[in-house]
Amino acid sequence: MRKINVAGVILALLAGLVFAAFCYRERRTYRCLGCSSQRNVTRWAVGYWSGFSVRLTPDRIVTRESHALRDFFPPHHRHEWAFGQGSPYYFLGTSWGG
Repeated sequence: MRKINVAGVILALLAGLVFAAFCYRERRTYRCLGCSSQRNVTRWAVGYWSGFSVRLTPDRIVTRESHALRDFFPPHHRHEWAFGQGSPYYFLGTSWGG
C-alpha cells in the first residue's frame, strides 16, 4: 500500500486556492458611436487587476450588432469604437469586481 504525502497534498491545495484567488477574467466593453453596436473584449490573467498582472490568454472579441445597424446602416458601415467600461471578474470569472 502506498503512503499519501499529506504535506504535498496540502501544499497543492493551498497553491490551487492562491491561484483561484488571484486569477481573474477582465472584460472591456466598447460601443460604436454611430450604430450603438457593442464589442466585448475578454481575457484571463493572474495578479491584481489595477496593479501587476500576467496575461494568461489572448483577447477574445465578441461583437453584438444592434438593431439600428441591421435596419438603418449600410453593409459597409465602419464602427467607431468608444471605450465604455472595464471590469475584473474574480473567483475564476464568476464574481464581478467593480
